[in-house]
Amino acid sequence: MRYPVVCHLLDTAAMVRELWSSFVSPGSRAWLADQLGLDEAAACRLVELIAGLHDLGKIMLLFQALDTVPTGYPAYVSQRRLGHAEAGRLWLGTALQDLGATAATAHRLAEVVGGHHGIFDRVEPLTDFCRPVPDIGDGEWEEQRRLVLESVYGILNEPSFPQDIPATAAVLICGIVVLADWLASQVDYIKSRLPEVPSTGSRAELAAFFAGSVSAAADVVAGAGLRGLRLRPGTFAEEFGRSPRPIQASIEQRLPGMAKGPGLLVITDRPGEGKTEIALHAARILGEAAGTNGLYFALPTMATADQMHGRLKAYVESRALDDAPLSLLHSMAWLSPVYTTVSDAAGTSEVSSHERDIITMVTDWMRGAKKAMFAPVCVGTIDQALLSVLPVRHNCLRLLGLAGKTVIIDEVHAYDAYTRGLAAALLRWLGKLGVPVVLMSATLPTATIDELVKAYLDVGRRRRKKMAPPVVHYPGWIYVDGPSRMVEPVAVEVLPTARVDVEIATEPVQVVDGKVDRMGALRKVLSPLLTEPGSAAVICTTVEQAQQTRQDLAAWLHGQGAQVELTLLHSRLPAHQRESVTAKLVATFGPGGDRSQAEIIVSTQVIEQSLDVDVDVMVSDLAPFELLIQRSGRCRRHRDNDAGRPSWAKSTRLVVLTAPETAGVITLPAAWGYVYPPAMLIRSQRLLKRYSNAAITIPEQVQDLVDTIYDDESLIAGYENAEIERLADDLVRRAEARRGANELPKTGEDLSSLTRSAVEEERISTRFDADSERVLPVFEARDGERYLDAAMTKPLPTLGGRKWFTAAEQREVINHTMPLRYSYIADHGAEHEPPADWCDDRYLKRLVLLVQRMGDDGEFVSAAVGDRRMHLDPMLGLVIG
Repeated sequence: MRYPVVCHLLDTAAMVRELWSSFVSPGSRAWLADQLGLDEAAACRLVELIAGLHDLGKIMLLFQALDTVPTGYPAYVSQRRLGHAEAGRLWLGTALQDLGATAATAHRLAEVVGGHHGIFDRVEPLTDFCRPVPDIGDGEWEEQRRLVLESVYGILNEPSFPQDIPATAAVLICGIVVLADWLASQVDYIKSRLPEVPSTGSRAELAAFFAGSVSAAADVVAGAGLRGLRLRPGTFAEEFGRSPRPIQASIEQRLPGMAKGPGLLVITDRPGEGKTEIALHAARILGEAAGTNGLYFALPTMATADQMHGRLKAYVESRALDDAPLSLLHSMAWLSPVYTTVSDAAGTSEVSSHERDIITMVTDWMRGAKKAMFAPVCVGTIDQALLSVLPVRHNCLRLLGLAGKTVIIDEVHAYDAYTRGLAAALLRWLGKLGVPVVLMSATLPTATIDELVKAYLDVGRRRRKKMAPPVVHYPGWIYVDGPSRMVEPVAVEVLPTARVDVEIATEPVQVVDGKVDRMGALRKVLSPLLTEPGSAAVICTTVEQAQQTRQDLAAWLHGQGAQVELTLLHSRLPAHQRESVTAKLVATFGPGGDRSQAEIIVSTQVIEQSLDVDVDVMVSDLAPFELLIQRSGRCRRHRDNDAGRPSWAKSTRLVVLTAPETAGVITLPAAWGYVYPPAMLIRSQRLLKRYSNAAITIPEQVQDLVDTIYDDESLIAGYENAEIERLADDLVRRAEARRGANELPKTGEDLSSLTRSAVEEERISTRFDADSERVLPVFEARDGERYLDAAMTKPLPTLGGRKWFTAAEQREVINHTMPLRYSYIADHGAEHEPPADWCDDRYLKRLVLLVQRMGDDGEFVSAAVGDRRMHLDPMLGLVIG
């Protein structure tokens, strides 16, 4: 199938015209026009022009020789092998000047053309824009490029050129061009346009073809689900069916008068006070003020994103005025039963391109997160948003997807210094692009709020002007106005009925042979469950400790003859098992659950963010103080459950298992200091001593305590070296974030630094020192056959002569995997590689197999990876020895 280059260029320009009116948000249109110094109509025509020239580099021998070189076109020898995107960049840098563009504008627009496959080339100003460009040919080649340039320019009514184009504007333009290109490159679309291909290249025939492309583009864009979100106006009560709580009422009443354009809203309140609902209400207000027409809800983990999907779906279904596709974005979203993405009407895996690597990338985009980011409503992990400011291919697409939305970032306290540094970079970009943002947290130090506010305003890095830290009220909120740069903190009155006294108790653990023994403390705390049914959660610092604690509790309960159910939750359960455990806990311990059975949940940190559970007593290993406050929020969380609580749980109680302490010397278990900075654990333990067997009043004391844990130097007296190590580690993490993230380009800087890494997105980490791989425990029978289960009922899928695995086969395999820190499997070798016919499957090819072979006694032998032994226990999950 042959399709003239000029027809594809006009198709792409037509797609831009439709996207501009129906997909690009009013705020982004106004922002881009302002950056260009043009009105919105002129700005649209300029973007159409660049889209209409993006593949001009295909008019050269190197590309046309992939099919058939036209008769009469001269052959020539190229000194280097140029891709068509780079060829277009090199040629247009001077050709656009012939149309009246300044050198700076021509070079910037040429960069956009060069980056339309997702990577911006490094610009060499002394050589890149010198004419002629021998490697792309002269004679008929040059004449044909010139004719196409003049035709497209004329058909688009000779768009005006600005004097200069800021780098951030160029990135947004590139995103629009790429999106339009992908839409116009679908084979089904091209086939539908073939009958309209002009018989000659006359200007009149091409203009008529373009008019047809404009008409056809509307159906393509609409079929793709590329539309804006329109929400029904209403009060908080109308949106959510109940009266607002104090912080909700405060924001509802005052925010509309403050928000006159893009801005940042920071909400600080305890868990369970309806921050999600007021964030959605505020997002609509901010979106109306800033001209956005979509939502991105960012959360720290896949589990929290999965849970939020259902809540966001219900909200959109009740409040959206039109159909509004909702996407779930994280690395395992395709496995989730709640997953939806932008309509496949715009997507086919078959895209017109002669470059194999680009075909692969397009296929990934059509089915993956790059496409899903363009849904009007998205919920996903913060990682998916952070990828927009990391130097990966097609980050301009992600920025375009975020530019038209109001971005909500939840659980901000959950990020370490590295991820927070990346988040600060993201806020700088969002602030620059005029994107409104809502930040939510239950426990955020004032210094961190100050850092994030200044990032949004881009203060403190290249600006000399100082800015005082904001006043933080708890509960309360802060509104930061983007245009005026005004910061306004608002305090919220606490009703007497809303106060909660959290009783703090500390119980020291024992450390025997380097291992933590909790059972003395746990027997004391959990004994009431033996006589009167209730519920408890025990949060352990590591998976190994959670597994051991579950076994120790099982032995104790068995010895007592107690009918207490034990549930274990951590990250090393197979995906299908973790999902079923999570669903069971939410059903039992969520609002209105059946709590008649005595139960103890043993978990790692996943419970503090991932689950809306309500237990009668919370027990936790020592952790940084702000996390302990978070965990206490899972105790007596839902007041509707209070009537059915046991007599021993009439108050909110947090029991913290502390490190052994003798004569003021704290001996931290090694594993605790590996997960959390020892200095923060020491600070937290000493602060807890001040409140041991007393109570903390929430919410009034929370902010002061969270700030105290960082600011009170008496808490670290005698452990100054630990504090120096913490500060040094934070500096390293912040430096790595600055080194890795894309900062806003300086004036005149080329765009190549924005995609300086061609590393695949899957290999980029947004968490410091947290590289992981998915491992698959496999059971091998004596005859060599391999199975997914120990009962040997689920053989590993094979292609059997087929080209691809089915989605069901992929899901079956991935549902038996779990993530594992790379350091555990760094020594894996050939015996851990997946089967040969998995190696071309995007989901299966990177799995690390843990093969457990059946021995002569019929038992499976643990898999060996270096010096480690690993086996899958049906109750405990993956056990590492």
